[in-house]
Amino acid sequence: MEDAMCFRADPNTSMAEKKRAGFLPDANIGVVPCIGLPSKLSLPDQTWKTIPSQSTGKQHCATAVHNGKLYCFGGIDVPLEPPLGMTVKASSNLKCFDGKSWVYVIERGMGLGSARSTAVIIKDTLYIFCGINEMRYLNSRNWIGMMGKSVLSYNLMTKFPTPQSPFNTLRTDASSVCITKKDALVLGGYIQQDKKPLQQIEATSIVERYDTDSNTWKKLRNMNIGRASCAAAVLNGKVFVFGGYMNINTTVDICEFMNLSDGHWTLLTKKVPHPLGETSACCLENHIVVYGAQMHLFNREEGSLFLFTPEIQRWKEIHKKHQNALNEAASVFILQ
Repeated sequence: MEDAMCFRADPNTSMAEKKRAGFLPDANIGVVPCIGLPSKLSLPDQTWKTIPSQSTGKQHCATAVHNGKLYCFGGIDVPLEPPLGMTVKASSNLKCFDGKSWVYVIERGMGLGSARSTAVIIKDTLYIFCGINEMRYLNSRNWIGMMGKSVLSYNLMTKFPTPQSPFNTLRTDASSVCITKKDALVLGGYIQQDKKPLQQIEATSIVERYDTDSNTWKKLRNMNIGRASCAAAVLNGKVFVFGGYMNINTTVDICEFMNLSDGHWTLLTKKVPHPLGETSACCLENHIVVYGAQMHLFNREEGSLFLFTPEIQRWKEIHKKHQNALNEAASVFILQ
């Protein structure tokens, strides 16, 4: 064998050298699907383990991570062949997953339920943005949406729900992320009208900031590309946005980021290696873990899991030999 090289990994190898050599951080990643069983991916050996626990049990839940736990609110069960005029209400259950099992934080304790919404946790309070309270089946192509009109909030310590500000725009399938100790961004989604057929024709690029202290909204610069069901993560003073759909049939393969210092959006030069569709993300050291799955009704493709390094704009696939194919929407977070 000619021109071969070998080397020994020095424990004192610099971070820059590790990035060039393709090192993976030492961590456990939780992948929690809407319906299937949660799984754990151990890095850097890329081994999977199914966690024997119940599923969330609902589609289109809103999830947020706090103190190493994944909180899941709401969701909805949509029959494959509903009768005409059928009304389906969104759940108002709040559950918590600690990496081993699910625990009900509260059942039906927040009044109105919500589905196709998005969530963050700030100062021990869960905030639910956008989404629908219930849906009514109109015909084979349309559901009527009864839209959520105000922010839902629930204090995890006092277990007390509190009313919050109404939304500037009614939308579904938006994304959200904390940017300060009191502020959250709500990004993209599909703009809707109350008690009208739900639309998934064109995703919006609208970005709004919600101040939890003053209970007020402020419109920021739009993203370059409209997207729904995308993921957002904050790292090193930037908000990164990944994946999502332009419409129900078209995924977004170009990612972008916003500088928190000036609010300017910039497209990344390297596209996602595979279409992500419904996407979630979490930070891991100087990387971002990104998971996505295309959720077409009759053609679900196996999901993809990547490690993205913003500093060098590198994508590394870390989804290997999962014993159960990941082919649905899922949340990712770092297990403690």
